[in-house]
Amino acid sequence: IEAGSSSAPRSGLAGADGSRMEWTTVETADGAKLSVRLFKPAAPVEDAEDVAVVLVHPYTILGGVQGLLRGMAQGLAERGHRAVTFDMRGAGRSTGRASLTGSSEVRDVVAVCRWVADTLKPRAVLLVGSSAGRLTPTIPSILSVRVRFALL
Repeated sequence: IEAGSSSAPRSGLAGADGSRMEWTTVETADGAKLSVRLFKPAAPVEDAEDVAVVLVHPYTILGGVQGLLRGMAQGLAERGHRAVTFDMRGAGRSTGRASLTGSSEVRDVVAVCRWVADTLKPRAVLLVGSSAGRLTPTIPSILSVRVRFALL
């Protein structure tokens, strides 16, 4: 994580299939603390299928929060994939303020993708976004994090 840190994950609820959800905090380079949820499958991830999926919620100012993506993240975990959701600055339990330009939110996405790459060490990171969240994968700074893109 560039100029940031993360707290130790806290275990959460288990799915009917044995999948788990953990909470952690990722700090961005400019000091915002982002609330992050990691959805883990019940069985260990196979190397060939080791793709971590980062789900980006719609723009905070328009009501976007990670809770909107919980069903999708849980479904991915039930199908054997690790999925990550997070609240961008100013949303949910994350600190900081939402920006009008989206530049701060891009830094949030970069910080979470770096945390995923450095901590989970997947073969690849798949970044999925909707609404304004789909625009962040087009930012060049994210390209340094080995992200494969999916735009919705």
